[in-house]
Amino acid sequence: MALHTYGEAVVQGVPVLPDSATIGHNVVIEYGAVLGENVRIDGNCYIYACVTIHDNVYIQAGSVIGSPAFTYKTNGGIPVREDSDGEVVIESDVEIGSCVVVDRGRVLTILKQGCKIDNLVHVAHDCCVGSNTLLVAGTVLGGHVTIGEGARVSINASIRPRVTIGDGVLVRMDASVSRDVPDGESTDGRFLGRSRR
Repeated sequence: MALHTYGEAVVQGVPVLPDSATIGHNVVIEYGAVLGENVRIDGNCYIYACVTIHDNVYIQAGSVIGSPAFTYKTNGGIPVREDSDGEVVIESDVEIGSCVVVDRGRVLTILKQGCKIDNLVHVAHDCCVGSNTLLVAGTVLGGHVTIGEGARVSINASIRPRVTIGDGVLVRMDASVSRDVPDGESTDGRFLGRSRR
């Protein structure tokens, strides 16, 4: 497949990039990825083919969007990777910090409009992060996590796969969350209380 360069960025195949896009050095965008208007991608990012990025999105240096999920089945005691043929959608006005990984899964991983993701965050396969939600540095989301609108997940919090975090929830620093959290609550992973953010 042909490679095309934009400065020192590399776009595979026949590129379709809006004139308003700003692409940094050593960025790779696979053929099939879709970018909206006013997208900025800083250097050393990798965007897989399964990714759709809407308007006014900013992705900082060193982030990887659309990488295969860490899902395995055991065959005779040997881990065998399962297919990850889903897609990643990043809606408008999302900001993603440096060294963030957002995995694709079987169906859809989505970052909804206006959510903000700090540096060093991992969003696993098939997650849904609600609009205007904040994920602070060190956050780890297991697969199939759903977070509502306007929530805040604090430094170094971990959320177990398939947990649902409601609208306006505050997940406190260093929390390990293994059960659903209702709208408007706060949690440190052990106790619930009203969010007073």
